[in-house]
Order: sequence, then structure tokens, then C-alpha cells
Amino acid sequence: MSEPQPTKALRCICYAALVFCLLLIVAYCFQAFHRYAQIVPTDNADLRTTFHLLFYGHLVTKVVLLLLCALFAIFQLGGLRQGDLFPRRNVGIIVAAGIMAFLSSIFEANVGQIYKPVIENSTVIEIKDGAIAILLLLLVFAQVYRIGGNAARENQLTI
Repeated sequence: MSEPQPTKALRCICYAALVFCLLLIVAYCFQAFHRYAQIVPTDNADLRTTFHLLFYGHLVTKVVLLLLCALFAIFQLGGLRQGDLFPRRNVGIIVAAGIMAFLSSIFEANVGQIYKPVIENSTVIEIKDGAIAILLLLLVFAQVYRIGGNAARENQLTI
């Protein structure tokens, strides 16, 4: 008995996403450290400290986001093997990915603030509206995913 076509396609997409995420992590880390050497401020210790916080915060949150995407694909593949199209573990991963995407965007947007003239006694933290939209979209997707999983499990129990 062969596997249904949509499940087979989803399995292929999950494998492709897993490979893509892992390659992107390697490429992103290589690019970040190469770029770091070119842009780190050297003349002001306070700027260097702030830059390190923002730069490494962005790097860590981006890598964690990509790892969460890879983990989502792994759990999805495991769920498909067990006949579960909506593994429950993925709901938490989607929520965590939304939070990581939001934090990564904040770190990335504010790295550039270091080079702008700072108004005396004021601190500006830039939050892009796209980051908020992605966070909200992923939170909604997590709830839809949860509802789909619950409906699929209820449907299996129905005789």
C-alpha cells in the first residue's frame, strides 16, 4: 500500500526544510562572523559593549529560530511516521519561533542605532512593525495548528 500523495509531498517538504535550515545556520554563522570583523566599533568601549550585546543577541536568536524550524520539520516527520499530521509538540515550537523572530528583529534593527548620533539622555529602541506582525501571525498559526490537531484526534476517536 503506497503513501497518500499529500503526505508524501509533505514529507519531501519537511526533508527539504530540514536541510535548508541546517545549511542556513552554517552560512549565517559564517557570514555573521565575517561581517563582525568589518563593522565592530573600536573607538568607544560603551559602543563596543552595546554592539556586542545587539550583534550576539541577533546571532543567537536567529540561530535558535532556525533550529526551531529544523526541530519543527523533525517533529513533523516523526508525526507523519506515526500517522499524526499535527504533532502537539509543534504548537510550542511555533510559539517559540514567533518569539525568537520578534527578538531577532529587535536586535537586528537596533545594531544600526549604534552608529547614529545619540541624543543626550535618551534611549531609542526600534521595533519594526513587521516583527510584531510576524509574531502575531505565528501565534495565530499556532492556535490554528492546535485546533487542527485536536480535530484530527477527535476524528480518529469517532466510530
